[in-house]
Amino acid sequence: FGKPMDAIAESLFPEMSEKDRMELLGKMMAYENELVAVGPCVIYNGVPETIKALSKKYPLYIVSNCQDGYIEAFLKNSGLGGYFKDFTCPAYTGRLKGENIRIIMERNGLDEAVYVGDTQGDANACKEAEVPMIFASYGFGEVEGEYPSIRAFTELQNIDFDRL
Repeated sequence: FGKPMDAIAESLFPEMSEKDRMELLGKMMAYENELVAVGPCVIYNGVPETIKALSKKYPLYIVSNCQDGYIEAFLKNSGLGGYFKDFTCPAYTGRLKGENIRIIMERNGLDEAVYVGDTQGDANACKEAEVPMIFASYGFGEVEGEYPSIRAFTELQNIDFDRL
């Protein structure tokens, strides 16, 4: 979906009152976090190896529109937690992705960053944060405009990030 959780719930359940929708969303997010924490961890081919390789050259961070606890559950279950320096989402900051990219940069003393995204929302957030984006064309969406793109996550190992 690539949207904040409340926007996803509004799209899926427009007929519900906001109160009922948020109550249902809370239950769904708790269930999803449990599943992500202990269920089968299905990841795109080459992601663990690529994360490990990139983390030797660059500090890695996660900015997502997911709910509280999702990133932690994923990082623990996937075994990739040790490769990321920091992460955030709207539940922790009350902000959306563009601002959260800047928050991560400021919190970690970064002057520049590159975001890998797969939706128009990601592209918009990168414009807001003034960072370049690499479009993951195998992901959830499409983007307007010209962006460097990858057809597989492993292709990130071949990108000259200094030229973006």
